[in-house]
Amino acid sequence: MNVLFVDIETSICEVVGVELRELGYDVECLEFSSGALRAAQAGHVDVVILDVPASPDARRSAYKLADELRRDGIAVFFTSTLHPNDVISRHRDRGVLSKPYGVKQIASWIEALGKDCRGEPAGAHVR
Repeated sequence: MNVLFVDIETSICEVVGVELRELGYDVECLEFSSGALRAAQAGHVDVVILDVPASPDARRSAYKLADELRRDGIAVFFTSTLHPNDVISRHRDRGVLSKPYGVKQIASWIEALGKDCRGEPAGAHVR
């Protein structure tokens, strides 16, 4: 399963990327959402994990990106320090994982989205 992980915090990108690779996922990490659409469209991406920043402008950009990714048929779920109810309703249905979270929680979401998108189990399984 190919995963694109987008979070403005470099250390989170690095740690989550390493741990998801250890679970068997192919992971690309980006610190900025500006390149995420291009990266998702250029390569085969099954799931995008997108952090929703606290600032209103950055949040709007994240939601716009999620809309564009979904129009392209790419599964998206969110991580955030915000409460799930603060993530706008049109995106809440696909999942919001509140920080702090564990990599196995992320892997569970990836698996669920992989099943939803393809109707079959995704590649790696949570240990």
